[in-house]
Amino acid sequence: MQKAPRSLSLSLGSSTMTQSIRENKSNSSSRIPKPRSWSELEMQKKVCVQLDNARYTEQIDNCLSEFDIRYQDFSLLEPVTTFMYEILTLQADIELKSRVHGQFWNLLTEVKYPNMRKCATSLTALFGSTYFCESAFSHMKIIKCKYHSTHTEHLEVCLRLAVSSYCPDYASLAESIHLQSNPGR
Repeated sequence: MQKAPRSLSLSLGSSTMTQSIRENKSNSSSRIPKPRSWSELEMQKKVCVQLDNARYTEQIDNCLSEFDIRYQDFSLLEPVTTFMYEILTLQADIELKSRVHGQFWNLLTEVKYPNMRKCATSLTALFGSTYFCESAFSHMKIIKCKYHSTHTEHLEVCLRLAVSSYCPDYASLAESIHLQSNPGR
């Protein structure tokens, strides 16, 4: 069996391909009925209009709910981007760079840097509350060990006194008591 030259086999292949395309075109055009009159056209229009809209509406609603579920994390990225924008603005702020570092957090305005101030406040509160909690537990341990039998019912008051840094002004208290006891003077 002889092989056909390469150019001949390509041309035969392309003519075969062209022939199959023509057959598909003729078959596809025969699948779609062409209207013969206006009445047939109106009938086809009625068939197209009478689709089940509820089914498609339900499918579209399902797709929208899936999008909401799958891409809900994008809304969580918005605060991150605004925070990053504030950091970039802060890095480029020449006025803040020239100021004293001790006053840095006081110079950040609430209007210009709301997220930075909120973050700084929550971080400082975190360490303060952790310290307060640890201190309260240490004092409670001391109070319960030393005065277990006498201060059990007053533990809350004892803890408040131990943890708070309140120092009464004894001079003004004594003076107010003295004035109350001697109203004429």
